[in-house]
Amino acid sequence: MNIFDLPQQAVDAFERSTHWRVTIHVLDPQIWSMLPPNLHSHLTQVCQLAKQMGDERCIAFDQQAVRQELDRRPEGFVKLCHAGLVECVVPVTGHDATRAVRLVVFAGQAQAGHDLHRVNPLQSPHRMEQIHTRQLATLPVIDADQAMLRLELLRQLGARLQQWLFQLEDQPAQLTQQLGRADRRRWIEVFIQTHHTRDVDIGDIAHAMNISRSRAAHLVTQVCGRSFGQLLTDARVRTAAGLLTYTDLSVLEIAMRSGFGDVSNFHRRFRERLGISPLQYRKRGEVFTPLTVSV
Repeated sequence: MNIFDLPQQAVDAFERSTHWRVTIHVLDPQIWSMLPPNLHSHLTQVCQLAKQMGDERCIAFDQQAVRQELDRRPEGFVKLCHAGLVECVVPVTGHDATRAVRLVVFAGQAQAGHDLHRVNPLQSPHRMEQIHTRQLATLPVIDADQAMLRLELLRQLGARLQQWLFQLEDQPAQLTQQLGRADRRRWIEVFIQTHHTRDVDIGDIAHAMNISRSRAAHLVTQVCGRSFGQLLTDARVRTAAGLLTYTDLSVLEIAMRSGFGDVSNFHRRFRERLGISPLQYRKRGEVFTPLTVSV
Protein backbone atom coordinates (compact mmCIF):
# COMPACT_ATOMS: atom_id res chain seq x y z
CA MET A 1 0.00 0.00 0.00
CA ASN A 2 1.14 3.53 -0.79
CA ILE A 3 2.06 5.16 2.53
CA PHE A 4 0.31 8.33 1.40
CA ASP A 5 -2.96 6.42 0.87
CA LEU A 6 -3.11 5.44 4.54
CA PRO A 7 -4.86 8.59 5.89
CA GLN A 8 -7.73 8.32 3.37
CA GLN A 9 -8.03 4.58 4.01
CA ALA A 10 -8.22 5.16 7.78
CA VAL A 11 -10.73 8.00 7.38
CA ASP A 12 -12.89 5.92 5.02
CA ALA A 13 -13.07 3.13 7.62
CA PHE A 14 -14.14 5.58 10.33
CA GLU A 15 -16.75 7.25 8.12
CA ARG A 16 -18.25 3.94 7.01
CA SER A 17 -18.59 2.70 10.59
CA THR A 18 -19.95 5.92 12.12
CA HIS A 19 -21.63 7.71 9.16
CA TRP A 20 -19.86 10.87 10.34
CA ARG A 21 -17.69 12.96 8.06
CA VAL A 22 -14.06 13.60 9.02
CA THR A 23 -12.31 16.94 8.53
CA ILE A 24 -8.62 17.47 9.28
CA HIS A 25 -7.06 20.84 10.00
CA VAL A 26 -3.37 20.56 9.16
CA LEU A 27 -1.07 22.74 11.27
CA ASP A 28 2.18 21.52 9.67
CA PRO A 29 2.78 22.63 6.05
CA GLN A 30 5.04 19.61 5.51
CA ILE A 31 1.93 17.41 5.60
CA TRP A 32 -0.17 19.24 3.01
CA SER A 33 1.22 17.25 0.10
CA MET A 34 0.42 13.98 1.88
CA LEU A 35 -3.30 14.45 2.57
CA PRO A 36 -6.20 14.45 0.07
CA PRO A 37 -7.56 18.01 -0.40
CA ASN A 38 -11.12 16.86 0.37
CA LEU A 39 -10.15 16.38 4.04
CA HIS A 40 -9.27 20.05 4.65
CA SER A 41 -12.78 21.47 4.89
CA HIS A 42 -16.19 20.88 6.45
CA LEU A 43 -18.41 20.35 3.42
CA THR A 44 -21.67 19.09 4.92
CA GLN A 45 -24.76 20.99 3.78
CA VAL A 46 -25.79 22.33 7.21
CA CYS A 47 -22.24 23.38 8.03
CA GLN A 48 -21.89 25.23 4.75
CA LEU A 49 -25.15 27.05 5.43
CA ALA A 50 -23.92 28.10 8.87
CA LYS A 51 -20.69 29.41 7.39
CA GLN A 52 -22.59 31.51 4.87
CA MET A 53 -24.36 33.21 7.77
CA GLY A 54 -21.28 33.93 9.87
CA ASP A 55 -17.80 32.75 8.92
CA GLU A 56 -16.18 34.87 11.63
CA ARG A 57 -17.85 32.77 14.32
CA CYS A 58 -16.48 29.59 12.76
CA ILE A 59 -13.01 31.15 12.75
CA ALA A 60 -13.23 32.19 16.39
CA PHE A 61 -14.54 28.83 17.51
CA ASP A 62 -12.65 26.26 15.41
CA GLN A 63 -9.34 28.10 15.21
CA GLN A 64 -9.15 29.73 18.61
CA ALA A 65 -11.48 28.21 21.20
CA VAL A 66 -10.92 24.64 19.98
CA ARG A 67 -7.14 25.02 19.85
CA GLN A 68 -7.10 26.49 23.38
CA GLU A 69 -9.30 23.69 24.68
CA LEU A 70 -6.90 21.10 23.26
CA ASP A 71 -4.27 22.44 25.67
CA ARG A 72 -6.64 21.62 28.54
CA ARG A 73 -8.02 18.38 27.14
CA PRO A 74 -5.34 16.83 24.90
CA GLU A 75 -7.27 13.54 24.93
CA GLY A 76 -9.99 15.19 22.83
CA PHE A 77 -13.53 16.34 23.54
CA VAL A 78 -17.03 16.94 22.19
CA LYS A 79 -17.93 20.40 20.91
CA LEU A 80 -21.19 22.20 20.19
CA CYS A 81 -20.83 25.06 17.73
CA HIS A 82 -22.89 28.23 17.42
CA ALA A 83 -25.10 26.59 14.78
CA GLY A 84 -26.02 23.75 17.16
CA LEU A 85 -23.85 21.16 15.40
CA VAL A 86 -22.19 18.46 17.52
CA GLU A 87 -18.70 17.22 16.59
CA CYS A 88 -15.90 15.29 18.25
CA VAL A 89 -12.33 16.65 18.19
CA VAL A 90 -8.96 14.99 18.82
CA PRO A 91 -5.40 16.27 18.27
CA VAL A 92 -2.57 14.37 16.59
CA THR A 93 0.95 15.24 17.72
CA GLY A 94 4.42 14.55 16.43
CA HIS A 95 6.83 12.36 18.38
CA ASP A 96 9.62 14.91 18.71
CA ALA A 97 10.50 16.65 21.97
CA THR A 98 7.93 19.42 21.54
CA ARG A 99 4.94 17.08 21.07
CA ALA A 100 3.35 19.90 19.09
CA VAL A 101 -0.10 19.37 17.60
CA ARG A 102 0.28 18.74 13.87
CA LEU A 103 -3.28 17.73 12.97
CA VAL A 104 -6.67 18.51 14.50
CA VAL A 105 -9.22 15.84 13.54
CA PHE A 106 -12.95 16.67 13.59
CA ALA A 107 -15.84 14.23 13.10
CA GLY A 108 -19.55 15.02 12.89
CA GLN A 109 -22.16 16.24 12.72
CA ALA A 110 -25.33 15.67 14.76
CA GLN A 111 -27.97 17.38 16.83
CA ALA A 112 -27.46 17.53 20.59
CA GLY A 113 -29.46 15.09 22.68
CA HIS A 114 -31.05 16.15 25.99
CA ASP A 115 -28.18 14.78 28.11
CA LEU A 116 -25.20 15.88 26.01
CA HIS A 117 -24.18 18.19 28.87
CA ARG A 118 -22.90 15.09 30.71
CA VAL A 119 -19.83 14.96 28.42
CA ASN A 120 -18.95 18.60 29.19
CA PRO A 121 -18.92 19.75 25.57
CA LEU A 122 -17.01 22.84 24.52
CA GLN A 123 -19.81 25.24 23.60
CA SER A 124 -19.68 28.35 21.48
CA PRO A 125 -20.74 31.45 23.45
CA HIS A 126 -22.85 32.48 20.45
CA ARG A 127 -26.00 30.80 19.15
CA MET A 128 -27.27 31.07 15.61
CA GLU A 129 -31.03 31.34 15.34
CA GLN A 130 -31.13 31.34 11.52
CA ILE A 131 -30.50 27.60 11.22
CA HIS A 132 -34.05 26.29 11.04
CA THR A 133 -35.37 23.14 12.67
CA ARG A 134 -36.07 21.70 9.20
CA GLN A 135 -32.38 21.93 8.31
CA LEU A 136 -31.14 20.49 11.59
CA ALA A 137 -33.71 17.71 11.30
CA THR A 138 -31.63 16.17 8.53
CA LEU A 139 -29.02 15.28 11.16
CA PRO A 140 -29.27 12.46 13.73
CA VAL A 141 -29.69 13.22 17.44
CA ILE A 142 -26.77 12.08 19.59
CA ASP A 143 -26.86 11.50 23.35
CA ALA A 144 -23.98 11.54 25.83
CA ASP A 145 -23.16 7.82 25.55
CA GLN A 146 -23.19 7.91 21.76
CA ALA A 147 -20.98 10.99 21.77
CA MET A 148 -18.40 9.29 23.98
CA LEU A 149 -18.43 6.24 21.70
CA ARG A 150 -17.80 8.44 18.66
CA LEU A 151 -15.05 10.26 20.55
CA GLU A 152 -13.32 6.98 21.41
CA LEU A 153 -13.50 5.83 17.80
CA LEU A 154 -12.06 9.16 16.70
CA ARG A 155 -9.21 8.73 19.20
CA GLN A 156 -8.42 5.42 17.50
CA LEU A 157 -8.39 7.17 14.12
CA GLY A 158 -6.10 9.82 15.64
CA ALA A 159 -3.76 7.09 16.92
CA ARG A 160 -3.61 5.58 13.42
CA LEU A 161 -2.79 8.96 11.91
CA GLN A 162 -0.15 9.52 14.59
CA GLN A 163 1.43 6.18 13.72
CA TRP A 164 1.48 7.32 10.09
CA LEU A 165 3.18 10.59 11.09
CA PHE A 166 5.84 8.69 13.01
CA GLN A 167 6.75 6.83 9.83
CA LEU A 168 7.10 10.13 7.98
CA GLU A 169 9.24 11.80 10.65
CA ASP A 170 12.32 9.66 10.06
CA GLN A 171 15.30 11.59 8.73
CA PRO A 172 14.64 11.89 4.95
CA ALA A 173 18.19 11.04 3.91
CA GLN A 174 18.32 7.89 6.03
CA LEU A 175 14.81 6.90 4.96
CA THR A 176 15.66 7.32 1.29
CA GLN A 177 18.76 5.15 1.61
CA GLN A 178 16.87 2.40 3.45
CA LEU A 179 13.97 2.37 1.02
CA GLY A 180 16.23 2.47 -2.02
CA ARG A 181 17.45 -1.00 -1.07
CA ALA A 182 14.32 -2.49 0.44
CA ASP A 183 11.30 -1.08 -1.34
CA ARG A 184 11.55 0.83 -4.59
CA ARG A 185 7.94 1.96 -4.55
CA ARG A 186 8.26 3.51 -1.11
CA TRP A 187 11.57 5.10 -2.09
CA ILE A 188 9.94 6.75 -5.12
CA GLU A 189 7.01 8.00 -3.05
CA VAL A 190 9.27 9.58 -0.44
CA PHE A 191 11.49 11.11 -3.13
CA ILE A 192 8.52 12.81 -4.79
CA GLN A 193 7.09 14.07 -1.50
CA THR A 194 10.41 15.59 -0.46
CA HIS A 195 11.26 17.11 -3.86
CA HIS A 196 7.96 18.01 -5.57
CA THR A 197 8.07 21.74 -4.84
CA ARG A 198 11.40 22.03 -6.67
CA ASP A 199 12.24 21.94 -10.37
CA VAL A 200 12.51 18.15 -10.54
CA ASP A 201 12.01 15.60 -13.30
CA ILE A 202 12.51 11.91 -13.98
CA GLY A 203 16.20 12.54 -14.59
CA ASP A 204 16.66 13.31 -10.89
CA ILE A 205 15.29 9.92 -9.90
CA ALA A 206 17.41 8.27 -12.58
CA HIS A 207 20.52 9.98 -11.21
CA ALA A 208 19.70 9.07 -7.60
CA MET A 209 19.16 5.43 -8.55
CA ASN A 210 22.09 5.36 -11.01
CA ILE A 211 19.95 4.16 -13.93
CA SER A 212 18.94 5.64 -17.29
CA ARG A 213 16.00 8.05 -17.67
CA SER A 214 14.01 5.54 -19.72
CA ARG A 215 14.62 2.81 -17.15
CA ALA A 216 13.61 5.17 -14.34
CA ALA A 217 10.39 6.16 -16.14
CA HIS A 218 9.50 2.51 -16.73
CA LEU A 219 10.33 1.58 -13.14
CA VAL A 220 8.15 4.33 -11.62
CA THR A 221 5.15 3.30 -13.71
CA GLN A 222 5.78 -0.37 -13.03
CA VAL A 223 6.02 -0.18 -9.24
CA CYS A 224 3.64 2.75 -8.59
CA GLY A 225 1.01 2.14 -11.25
CA ARG A 226 1.24 5.75 -12.44
CA SER A 227 3.78 7.83 -14.29
CA PHE A 228 6.30 10.10 -12.58
CA GLY A 229 4.51 13.15 -14.01
CA GLN A 230 1.16 12.06 -12.60
CA LEU A 231 2.59 11.41 -9.15
CA LEU A 232 4.43 14.72 -9.20
CA THR A 233 1.32 16.66 -10.20
CA ASP A 234 -0.75 14.98 -7.47
CA ALA A 235 1.76 16.03 -4.80
CA ARG A 236 1.88 19.59 -6.13
CA VAL A 237 -1.93 19.90 -6.23
CA ARG A 238 -2.19 18.69 -2.63
CA THR A 239 0.39 21.25 -1.51
CA ALA A 240 -1.42 23.98 -3.45
CA ALA A 241 -4.71 22.99 -1.79
CA GLY A 242 -3.06 23.43 1.59
CA LEU A 243 -1.71 26.84 0.66
CA LEU A 244 -5.13 27.91 -0.62
CA THR A 245 -6.76 26.76 2.61
CA TYR A 246 -4.32 27.95 5.25
CA THR A 247 -2.69 31.08 3.79
CA ASP A 248 -3.69 34.28 2.03
CA LEU A 249 -0.95 33.95 -0.60
CA SER A 250 -1.87 34.94 -4.15
CA VAL A 251 -2.60 32.27 -6.74
CA LEU A 252 0.63 33.21 -8.53
CA GLU A 253 2.73 32.70 -5.41
CA ILE A 254 0.96 29.45 -4.61
CA ALA A 255 1.67 28.19 -8.12
CA MET A 256 5.37 28.92 -7.60
CA ARG A 257 5.59 27.54 -4.06
CA SER A 258 3.85 24.29 -4.93
CA GLY A 259 6.23 23.55 -7.78
CA PHE A 260 4.21 24.57 -10.86
CA GLY A 261 6.18 26.57 -13.35
CA ASP A 262 3.41 28.99 -14.34
CA VAL A 263 -0.14 29.96 -13.40
CA SER A 264 -1.83 28.58 -16.51
CA ASN A 265 -0.31 25.14 -15.96
CA PHE A 266 -1.29 25.36 -12.29
CA HIS A 267 -4.92 26.20 -13.14
CA ARG A 268 -5.13 23.43 -15.72
CA ARG A 269 -3.66 20.73 -13.50
CA PHE A 270 -5.63 21.82 -10.42
CA ARG A 271 -8.93 21.72 -12.31
CA GLU A 272 -8.05 18.34 -13.84
CA ARG A 273 -7.51 16.84 -10.39
CA LEU A 274 -10.26 18.53 -8.34
CA GLY A 275 -12.82 19.65 -10.90
CA ILE A 276 -12.81 23.31 -9.81
CA SER A 277 -10.44 26.28 -10.11
CA PRO A 278 -8.02 27.25 -7.32
CA LEU A 279 -10.11 30.30 -6.39
CA GLN A 280 -13.32 28.25 -6.30
CA TYR A 281 -11.58 25.77 -4.02
CA ARG A 282 -10.47 28.58 -1.71
CA LYS A 283 -13.97 30.09 -1.53
CA ARG A 284 -15.77 26.85 -0.70
CA GLY A 285 -13.36 25.77 2.03
CA GLU A 286 -12.69 26.77 5.61
CA VAL A 287 -11.92 30.41 6.36
CA PHE A 288 -8.56 30.39 8.10
CA THR A 289 -6.72 33.42 9.38
CA PRO A 290 -3.42 33.79 7.48
CA LEU A 291 -1.38 33.44 10.66
CA THR A 292 -2.88 30.06 11.54
CA VAL A 293 0.00 28.36 9.74
CA SER A 294 3.32 29.90 8.80
CA VAL A 295 4.84 29.03 5.43
